[in-house]
Amino acid sequence: QFFDRTSAMLQRERRFTSDAAHELRSPLAALRIQTEVAQLAGDNAQLREQALCHLTQGIDRASQLIEHLLMLSKLDNLQELEEIQPLDWKGIIQSLIAERYFLAEKRQITLTFEKEAELKEKQGQPILISLMLRNLIDNAIKYCPEGTKISVKMTACQIIVEDNGGGVEPDDLKKLGQRFYRPAGQNEKGSGLGLSIVMRIAELHRLKVRLENVMEQNQRIGLKAIITL
Repeated sequence: QFFDRTSAMLQRERRFTSDAAHELRSPLAALRIQTEVAQLAGDNAQLREQALCHLTQGIDRASQLIEHLLMLSKLDNLQELEEIQPLDWKGIIQSLIAERYFLAEKRQITLTFEKEAELKEKQGQPILISLMLRNLIDNAIKYCPEGTKISVKMTACQIIVEDNGGGVEPDDLKKLGQRFYRPAGQNEKGSGLGLSIVMRIAELHRLKVRLENVMEQNQRIGLKAIITL
């Protein structure tokens, strides 16, 4: 069993190193290009300003990618949770709604919390559960168009993060949650790891996560993530 665990750990580390090297190559190359553009701009203030703006965006993206890679590596190496405590689902959700409210408002997105029932008691790590829900809410805010409504619903045995932002293609839906997978045609750039982190945290807490399109009169109108205890 020890050798099996060691082997699995080494495989995870190799995969992490390979993934990190592959995924960091593109943003670092883009940063170098924008730096060269800024250097060659000369007296063209507009070109230099544009290059510096793209440079800042590239740094933000690389920082997010590194942060997600490190978090996923840490989660992959966890065998079981330590220092668990009863989860205050309502408090965690309300705190996240308050925290992300102005970000959503800036994008003209409505963010709401609906409590249908008290969620049954569950032990876990509040920080990881908060990170799991934050990733789902942030994804909805980031990838939904202006005017979208995002709701976080709490029932007796489920947490549902639902939006009316149009959903995703069926083929893409099957691949969501795979590491580094990003559906084509998105204007926003992400790390492709947010949902992988969600899935891993859920696995550690023995929760089930299901992603599905919201349908109305046979029309795809949105996406929802269903977390079941």
